[in-house]
Order: sequence, then C-alpha cells, then structure tokens
Amino acid sequence: MRAVPGGLASLPLPLVLLFAAPVAALLVGFLALHRRAPRWTPVPILASCAVVAACAVWLLSRVALTGYGIDLPLWTWMVAGEWGFSFGVRLDGLSASVLGMVAVVGGLIHVYAWTYMAEDEGLSRFFLAFNVFFLAMLGLVL
Repeated sequence: MRAVPGGLASLPLPLVLLFAAPVAALLVGFLALHRRAPRWTPVPILASCAVVAACAVWLLSRVALTGYGIDLPLWTWMVAGEWGFSFGVRLDGLSASVLGMVAVVGGLIHVYAWTYMAEDEGLSRFFLAFNVFFLAMLGLVL
C-alpha cells in the first residue's frame, strides 16, 4: 500500500468517479429533474450506479492482480495530544472486495427499486434519498 503524495489530485480516475458520479447524479436529479420531471429522476442515478459498479470492479481487479493499494489521510478530528481521530481513503484487498460487492449489489437494488416503484408518487424523493445512502455506504467502505 502506498501513501498518495499529491493528495486528492493524484488519485486514479476510477476512485474519483466512485464519489463524483453519485454526487453529479444527485445534483442533476435534485436540481434539474425532481420538480420538472420526477419520473426521470432515477435515470441519472441508475447511470451513476453503473459507473460506480464498473469503477469498483476495475479497482478490485487491479488490487487483486497487482496488489495495488492507497492510503490517503484527509483530516484529523478531535486531536488531543498524541491521539486523534483520522479520516481518509484507504483501498486495500478487504475494502476493494467489499466495495465491489456494495457497488454491484447496490446497483441491482436500484434497478429493482425502479421497477418496483415505477408508478409510485414518491419515486423521485425515494431515489434521491436512496442514492445518498448508497454514497454514504461507499464512503464508509473506503
């Protein structure tokens, strides 16, 4: 595992897309589609799930085949002397395998929910909240 010297700018594109795709889908879904065309809100969210699943599988294959890993501390919270609670991004064998599972299963759950709730009035609101949960799960895994 290697520490990333250049910070966030030096992260590989698939790792950046893991977070950028759901955030972009949330912004498009909420700002552009939620009020004007609520039935179309799941479309960018489902597209972001496909991007996330593809990136997660690519990262998993890279970790499995080459032993690639990343350890990037972002900030420390509640520092008291030598002790602190650190937040960061870590990609190793365990997190890559769980990330692949969460991304693929989460994407399949999104597709199932779309077909199950196709005629529901709260489809748009549900998908926006569900994608926030999906993004939080990705953050917890990494």
